[in-house]
Amino acid sequence: MMRYIVMLLGAMLICKAELTSGAQVRIDGRQTIRELPRFSLYQNTSTVFAPPIELAERAEREYGRPHIIRCWLTLDDMWDFRDGQYHFDYPLGFDRYKGSKNKPREYKPSIAPPNVSYYDYLGAFAKHSDVVMLNVRRYENEVVTGILPMEKWKEILKTGLRHYKQRYPNIVYIEALNEYEVKTFGALTDDQYYDFYRATYETVNALNDELKPELPLKVGGPCPEGDAFRPESPQIQATRGNKGYRVYRFLQNFAKDPNARKCLDFVAFHDYLLYDDPAAIAQYVTIVRTWLRENGLREDLPMFDTEVGLGFGMGEKKQLQAHLNQEHATTVSSLFYWSREAKQLYLFPWVLMHNPETQLRLTAFLPDMRMTPFGATLKMWALQKKNEVAMEWQNQPHRTYVVASADESGMAIQ
Repeated sequence: MMRYIVMLLGAMLICKAELTSGAQVRIDGRQTIRELPRFSLYQNTSTVFAPPIELAERAEREYGRPHIIRCWLTLDDMWDFRDGQYHFDYPLGFDRYKGSKNKPREYKPSIAPPNVSYYDYLGAFAKHSDVVMLNVRRYENEVVTGILPMEKWKEILKTGLRHYKQRYPNIVYIEALNEYEVKTFGALTDDQYYDFYRATYETVNALNDELKPELPLKVGGPCPEGDAFRPESPQIQATRGNKGYRVYRFLQNFAKDPNARKCLDFVAFHDYLLYDDPAAIAQYVTIVRTWLRENGLREDLPMFDTEVGLGFGMGEKKQLQAHLNQEHATTVSSLFYWSREAKQLYLFPWVLMHNPETQLRLTAFLPDMRMTPFGATLKMWALQKKNEVAMEWQNQPHRTYVVASADESGMAIQ
């Protein structure tokens, strides 16, 4: 239980919150500490479980207009290897390769509402956001095993990106592949991944030259997941969970790439394993800047943590999944709290909507558009004011935190 004592001083607020066990926090709305990041404005979507089109407008109404919305382009849906035909407005929820003996290795049809197409999905989220990040993937195994030449993969990518960029001009960020080291996403080596990254940045450069868009395309990677970044990560043996090693190896490969037009506009990675140590994220900017500097690269690159959340319980029963949604809410909230000062770092919680049979723990909205506890946490952060203000604790409980903010419209305490 928490009791608030609030008194108005002129146009500003001073607030005292009394918590259990004698803990108190005094908040002074007159003293600004920093501008508070707009955490709720970096969002994730899914096409594995495609949401109702109405979700794009609903999410903007609840959380504010996203600065960046992360969407997906699955190349094996858009281009059919059997006849070489492009299907730019492919239907979501349709099994393109049903009955085929030679499906693309990682192909998985989406679950979607009836009569929803890719144009519907991408168009809705592009309309209700400032810019779109498009993660492009699939056909990785076919390229690595020699079934599909890399040049053909690059041609497919270029044709698709040209089409969608012309249709949705606010597509800006192109994220090359997704968790490439994971078995279900290709199980590529770090060097194999870089071959795909090179093909992606060459495609982006060519399209920027050709289209000369008002909002040029930008490209980044490598998007691995795993343990928290630590300063010693690159020196530790490469293991399944050593995300730091993979990012460092990617930066090494980029640094030695002789192409004069090589391009890296942002560094991307994922975090699902910080629920026991969310404070680790506070050091990410310092660590990654060190790695960039060691490889002779720009230190001011944006760092996009394009999936963050609670990293266990995926296969549990739905009843436990519902409980884990609350823990996901607190995990994401803790990561937001500890990254308040981490300029250059942007967190994209996973996900606005996904299959409640398998990822109820991670979704902000149910298919009937009800908001989950995690969705409510995003709403609370969306209600924060512009500037974080000063506070002073007495007897702070272990791992209990308060965020308070204020601007000319008032104060918010969470």
